[in-house]
Amino acid sequence: MPGVDTVGIDVLGLGGGSDGSMVSQSMFDEDDVFELEAEDMNGDLTQLTAGPGITSLVLQGEGGGKGLDWAAELLLFTHEPLRRDMLEMQRALQPRFFGELPDSWRVRSFFRFYQAWCALVSQQHAVEVSVHYDWLAAPTGKMQGEHRTELLSYHRTIELELLAISRLEHKIIEELTSAADWTTSEPWSEQAEELRKRLTKLCAQIRLHLATQESALPEIFRAYWGDVSPPELVTRSLAAAKQAQAAGAKAPDKPKLLMWTLHYLDKRSPKRAEHIRGALPVFKRFRNFLVYDTPHSKILQHLRLIINDTPPVETEQEVAKHRDQMAAASGGADDDDEGAGPKKGTVIEQQRKAGMVNAVLAAANARRVDVPFNDNAQTRTLAVHEAPLHTFKMDGRWAEKAEKVPDNLYKKIGIERVKTPRRL
Repeated sequence: MPGVDTVGIDVLGLGGGSDGSMVSQSMFDEDDVFELEAEDMNGDLTQLTAGPGITSLVLQGEGGGKGLDWAAELLLFTHEPLRRDMLEMQRALQPRFFGELPDSWRVRSFFRFYQAWCALVSQQHAVEVSVHYDWLAAPTGKMQGEHRTELLSYHRTIELELLAISRLEHKIIEELTSAADWTTSEPWSEQAEELRKRLTKLCAQIRLHLATQESALPEIFRAYWGDVSPPELVTRSLAAAKQAQAAGAKAPDKPKLLMWTLHYLDKRSPKRAEHIRGALPVFKRFRNFLVYDTPHSKILQHLRLIINDTPPVETEQEVAKHRDQMAAASGGADDDDEGAGPKKGTVIEQQRKAGMVNAVLAAANARRVDVPFNDNAQTRTLAVHEAPLHTFKMDGRWAEKAEKVPDNLYKKIGIERVKTPRRL
């Protein structure tokens, strides 16, 4: 049977158990389980729970006690980490943890996690397009071209908002520097409140999208592909994520989709996580065994420092490096700050910003031509732009070129040649 090994277990670790799945007791820590109230898309407060089970309200209770099938688990493979990280961020931004006027180290810790999370969201978007739609849904004939266009439009909206939120870090820090001049008895950060509101709205939009996917796609996948998952689900997902993670997307923590998904699958179903590790290619399995790539627990630690009220121990070099990154993200350092570093920022910061923009460019370019889904063999990959086609040099020489006009231009338009061009 395709997609199943000799003991009846597929690539997602499903099957082989007495109840049809490799069910094991969840291993969530005490810090992983909590509740919070957050606004939905309509502005209504909703009780959200990060519990020992899945966080999907659509798929909870599905399977009739036998567990979820491969179509649902494939979506949860990336949806669960996305939802749990959003809950972690919203918890850390609560005033009782973040504060009405947050300390600078709390701001830095939050955005260090946020920057890594943005790279992971871009990788998840690539998996949605390349695997969920182009490979699995396209051959079914039930997904028309406009569905893919709407998906790419959603991705572009999310990526632009991610960039906009990232710029709030510098604004909050600037607001803190003027806190000593405030005369109000209860100072608070207007930009920190703006961060809470924008992140709440962003998370509500992402949750609605994930719920829509989980309501529609599993049935489409099962009807065409059957009850057994295709054998290349994991490898194709990792390949799509790697393609989305261009050189510019590699932040200092180097977040990767594999480490992200296995972190939460380890807690939800350790046996399945171990099976997926064992089915990886030898090179990836070796890297995972040596913990060569940064584990997601290390990235998540930035938020846990805020919740546990534990300031990080930072060296002067780390503070200076982060200051350079903030200056680059906000458009340059202040002229009167001699220690603010170069206005262009560090090379790593430039690469990170380029990586965050990468998915925006890919989504915009992919919308230009619709993809016919009649041909089952035809697939579409995201356009990857690691470097601009033209780099403008701010050396002033462009002004000299502005005075030049193409040959025969005046003759073609029927007027005499102007000796001194007008200045606009």
